[in-house]
Amino acid sequence: MELLFLNHNVIWRSAFHRCFHLAKPLAARGHRVTILTNSARERSRWKESRIEGIRVVESPDLLAGPLRTGWDPVNVLRRNRWVVREYGRRRGEDFLVHAFDTRPTVVHPALRLKARLGCPLVMDWGDWWGRGGAIRLRKPLWLNLAFEPVETWYEEHYKLSADWLTCVSRPLEARATELGFPRDRITVIPNPSEPDATRPLDRHECRMKLGLDPGTFYAIFSGYVLYDLDLVLGAMQALAKRVGSGARRSVGLILTGAKHGLDPARHPFRLVETGTVSREELNRWLCAANAALMPLRDHVANRARFPGKVGDYLAAGLPIVMNRVGDLARILDEQGLGTFCACAPEAFGQELLALKDNPTHAEELGRRGRAFAETRFNWETEAARLLAVYETLLARL
Repeated sequence: MELLFLNHNVIWRSAFHRCFHLAKPLAARGHRVTILTNSARERSRWKESRIEGIRVVESPDLLAGPLRTGWDPVNVLRRNRWVVREYGRRRGEDFLVHAFDTRPTVVHPALRLKARLGCPLVMDWGDWWGRGGAIRLRKPLWLNLAFEPVETWYEEHYKLSADWLTCVSRPLEARATELGFPRDRITVIPNPSEPDATRPLDRHECRMKLGLDPGTFYAIFSGYVLYDLDLVLGAMQALAKRVGSGARRSVGLILTGAKHGLDPARHPFRLVETGTVSREELNRWLCAANAALMPLRDHVANRARFPGKVGDYLAAGLPIVMNRVGDLARILDEQGLGTFCACAPEAFGQELLALKDNPTHAEELGRRGRAFAETRFNWETEAARLLAVYETLLARL
């Protein structure tokens, strides 16, 4: 079959990873997959490439920063023309569109193809954006509050136009049913692991290559969505306080992804900010750590999301310290994985100290997490479930 994935993020950011990780096993099975995503910088030129068997097309966008996420009206017009040119004369029963969230640059081209061809349309719901969700965590708050009705309308209104919904979590599934979408046409697909791309490596060798102290206990916090970064820093301060004298030498924090320009001298622990790194380098940084942090304050955005970084933590064989919030906590708790604590820096610090003092237990948690990623919690498994949805829809034509 031929599949068009429409994404509102720039390439290699946020939901693009979800598109790519689901497309990769489908392409490996022989299906033709195109991802239409945003260029990171281009304002006028299109770019096309082939990555691991997937056709990736980057559309130019006139906006910048947080607005370069599916809101450019010129990009909407460009994408509308592109999808008609590429697929407008297509006939047959093996073509399907999957829209990842419903920002303007995604939903309008998707609906245009559905109206023109009568092809099945699947919509993905990956975050609780509006109606008190993630939009209230972004700055400046006043601007986002003013924009919230627009975000909410696009997020909710168009979902009912889909033939099927894929949701990243049960809270989003429940929200969809409250809007009137039939529950029997919703599939919950979390953001799992990619155990072939992220794998356990020797910690000592990783630290030698990265210039890290071999005897320091390092925690890691990875990714670009860092809503609860203050909890991470607070947890490390609490850990340093419990360790006492020599904490700056014996405990440390690794931050990958978004770079905040933090001053290491202002913190009582070693601090390393890597910035954006390649997949291979990220694997090395993960395996250089002793434990991973996943703080989640209990609010609607965190309850609905499913942070992709946890899949990397599991695949790298890291024990995870987190809160009991959302589907992520439910799944790890059911599998006997993760270390759970209250949503307070002191509680995180105490759990990190317990892992530091009991490395055997920490390694066992990591081994069990890796086994879960290899056998049940991976993109290959989720892509197989998604393919069953596609086949069901195409069989109805």
